[in-house]
Amino acid sequence: MLRSRLLCTVGMARLFAAAIAVLCCTAARADFMAYNPPESSITKSQKLFLDNSEHNATFTGTVGDQVGAPLVNITPNVFPVKVGNGWANIQAATGNLTSILFTPVDGHMFVDFSTRGQLAAAGDVTITVTDQNSQEFTFTEKKNADWDRIGVIAIPGTGEFIKSVLVSTADGNLNELKQISFSTAADHATPEPSTVAIGLFGAIGMIAIRKRLKK
Repeated sequence: MLRSRLLCTVGMARLFAAAIAVLCCTAARADFMAYNPPESSITKSQKLFLDNSEHNATFTGTVGDQVGAPLVNITPNVFPVKVGNGWANIQAATGNLTSILFTPVDGHMFVDFSTRGQLAAAGDVTITVTDQNSQEFTFTEKKNADWDRIGVIAIPGTGEFIKSVLVSTADGNLNELKQISFSTAADHATPEPSTVAIGLFGAIGMIAIRKRLKK
């Protein structure tokens, strides 16, 4: 009996050690999640302003205004690209794009990113965000040729910021990105403590009711 217990204890210890090793070896992931805000929620202060010109190298847009606004560097995978004026679009001068990289000059400012766009044909759109600690979060969503807003947002309370965000397509059929937006934590309303408390008590009450019904 003693030998059996000892072997069981040793086995459990080895299993625990293996689990710890797996956790330690698992790459950390940025604390972001997919984000599909309604178009009506995007304010002027969140939109990326672009100038009307053709670019042959990395260029810069401003978030919220044309003067004194936060800057974002923009790097498509191919050049030249044509840029529409205002809260407009980015597209290849000829053919299509595979990806566009956005890098805020201040890597501790923005907590979300979203954009609309067009594909040459329906397919996958992938968004990869890198946080201030150089950790990544990636997700892919199937989209129609003219697709609605898609993006990423930091999970509340994690203190995450966008260091860079890459929009890409596996087939290289990205016609354009348009109506691009970034926002800060201040742009997102947080619930009042009383509202959080009411929600918590409500959840506890529902659990209690379910337990009674099961008896």
